[in-house]
Amino acid sequence: MSSIKLTADSGGGTVELKAPASTGSNANKQFILPQNDGSSNQIIKTDGSGNLSFATKGRVLSRSSSTLTSGDFAVTGTTSSICTGLNTSITLSNANNKVLIVANLRTQVEGGSDTNTRAQIDLLRDSTPIDGKFFGYFHSGGSSKNIYQEITIFTFDTPGDTSSHTYKIRGNADTAGVVFRIIDGDVGGGIFSSHMHCMEFEV
Repeated sequence: MSSIKLTADSGGGTVELKAPASTGSNANKQFILPQNDGSSNQIIKTDGSGNLSFATKGRVLSRSSSTLTSGDFAVTGTTSSICTGLNTSITLSNANNKVLIVANLRTQVEGGSDTNTRAQIDLLRDSTPIDGKFFGYFHSGGSSKNIYQEITIFTFDTPGDTSSHTYKIRGNADTAGVVFRIIDGDVGGGIFSSHMHCMEFEV
């Protein structure tokens, strides 16, 4: 097996670069080193054609957000509906990158007596569900009940392309007559509103 061995300046030891036992299809491989020495904590990456360069990984490259300010989203019963006020679109600069989606939702589920006061929330990329939450409780006796709860969805997604994608929140109750809401809460300059943030991460 061929290798390049370099002796340390002081003569105390060596550093060796060694070729693999074989290359794919026994092809001749060439790796072209970058012209500069990069910056602290950067890594060497390849463009897939043998050209090496320094890069910083894990950066947030782009960000898009939406805030529910058009009034409460409400759906009654088990038929799901899209909360259009929270739709958030993003286009990746590289098909290998990931999207971090963080949705912070102020929710309410309103049920009558003797009922399942529960709701389902789905996170969709375009029309494809990629994550979700289910919450609530069953109660019996007495008057109607309400659940108020902060729900957070935190997930990474890999669309695998550089097309524009829209992330959406879809919701429904799990019992007929029960009302599920995502609350506008636009007070304090929107601090307490429902939000969705999409961030492109270089990986």
